[in-house]
Amino acid sequence: MSREPLESAVTLAGVESTAPGQVTLEDSIPAEEAELFCPRGGMKAGATQRLESETRELLQHRLRALALICIVSSALGTIRFFFTDPMGAWAPGALTLVAAASWVYLRRPKLPLFVLRAVGVGILAAMLLAVGVNSYLLLGEALVAGDYAFYRAQVNRLPGIYILFMLAYAMFIPSRWQQTLRVVLVTVVAAMVPTVALMWAYNEDFMAAGDTFRTAEQISFGLLMTFSGGAIAIFGSYIINNYRRAAAEVGDAGMYHLLGRLGEGGMGEVWSAEHRMLARPAAIKIIRPDLLGATDVAATATKRFQREARATAALQSPHTVQLYDFGVTQEGTFFYVMEMLRGMDMEDLVKRYGPVRPERAVDLLRQAAVSLQEAHGRGLVHRDVKPGNLHVGVFAGRADWVKVLDFGLVKSFADDRAGTGGLTVEGVTTGTPAYFPPEMAAGASAADARSDIYALAAVGYWLVTGQLVFSGNTPLEMVLQHVQQQPVPPSQRTENVVPPALERTILAGLSKNPDDRPQSMREFAKMLGAAGAGDWNTEQATEWWRLHEPEALGAVV
Repeated sequence: MSREPLESAVTLAGVESTAPGQVTLEDSIPAEEAELFCPRGGMKAGATQRLESETRELLQHRLRALALICIVSSALGTIRFFFTDPMGAWAPGALTLVAAASWVYLRRPKLPLFVLRAVGVGILAAMLLAVGVNSYLLLGEALVAGDYAFYRAQVNRLPGIYILFMLAYAMFIPSRWQQTLRVVLVTVVAAMVPTVALMWAYNEDFMAAGDTFRTAEQISFGLLMTFSGGAIAIFGSYIINNYRRAAAEVGDAGMYHLLGRLGEGGMGEVWSAEHRMLARPAAIKIIRPDLLGATDVAATATKRFQREARATAALQSPHTVQLYDFGVTQEGTFFYVMEMLRGMDMEDLVKRYGPVRPERAVDLLRQAAVSLQEAHGRGLVHRDVKPGNLHVGVFAGRADWVKVLDFGLVKSFADDRAGTGGLTVEGVTTGTPAYFPPEMAAGASAADARSDIYALAAVGYWLVTGQLVFSGNTPLEMVLQHVQQQPVPPSQRTENVVPPALERTILAGLSKNPDDRPQSMREFAKMLGAAGAGDWNTEQATEWWRLHEPEALGAVV
């Protein structure tokens, strides 16, 4: 943008960091899964999304418990009937098999919510069917034998069984009251089926019994009991669901209202949000230690997350994503609140639109250098500079504005001086293989400011060629290539013209020996500015976004 000298870039910004849009994770959100400029229209409230996620986990856990209870109770019923009335043993036996199959199936991880609800309905249907068939057989046998006392006792016992089913559904299955109402109506109908079927199939026996059964009285009493139990189940479901929804809303991070999830990675999630009082758009990155598995991994990830927040908050460059807030929820969830960004990362930029013009590449790289130079001046090394962590978009009315993201692997020079090293997990390599400085192959502690210069030069290679510096078949092979092989000059990897001075600058940044590279980001940026690539001005940048990504411009003229 005809940028003024590097040293004056901070002064020229002078803007508030409140641009709406998207913040990406370490693994950027695929284009087919999320729009890059604003949350999808109609995206559900964050509390509702989180409630649905928790409902799925809770539902799967409780269905397993319900299936296990059903297995035990129906198995005991099968044994009892086997010795007292073998004719009635097959129905609870079949229910035992269905419940056991359901329990085994429910052990699969992360089943979809609709599948879980279908399994829940299936278990309930099997229970209703087993009770209905068993009742029909036993009551029919009593009618034929003329055992009217047994018949009346069984009929009077049935409403209690169906009420138990409805209450079990309301307690075990997280549902809205409308869903519970449908289950109650189905259960009431199912409760009447055995009696109606008996009256039709054993009409002569009913006629012979005369008024002994007082059928109308029994049916009305059964309906009253089941409807009363159903009303209790519906009200209970309504109360429980409201409490859960209120708890989910209270779980919003501090003064920020969650609007929708933007993406997730191995360590955390990113949500779009807004401040409750200021209605300021923001992005909240969260990490739940319980999702990280092993205790040592969780502890390391949590410390890394806290360090990322502190490091980002300490940086003031307008080319570093701004941090608004940081804290821990009552559930132990760590979070920090960042500005929302409008645009895309440099990886998506090249994948969508191909290599960028040399003058534009220089402009983008010099902006990233502003952020990294400040970090280096504060004794911090990013260690994961890559296109996915360099966001380019529209900021405070200026197009093609770069923001450096994700200081999750940041390392302090003070760590090395104190002999503490970085926060790493044994057996895990930090950084991204495609942008891996050769010296880091000897260990993360070998990284210094010149390691970020190497990675940023590799980003420049990507911008002007659309190709990685090295493309091994495995991460290890790619790392070895960074250590052992010399890169092919960018001009030989693209049909576009790459100015010789720019090519020399990029290759200098990619030198194997850190001493052969530019020794600071300021020096690297000056070399880029002197590469003779030409100017990329504000009008050109704005016009590019207007043609290719007009949504990102918003009200910019």
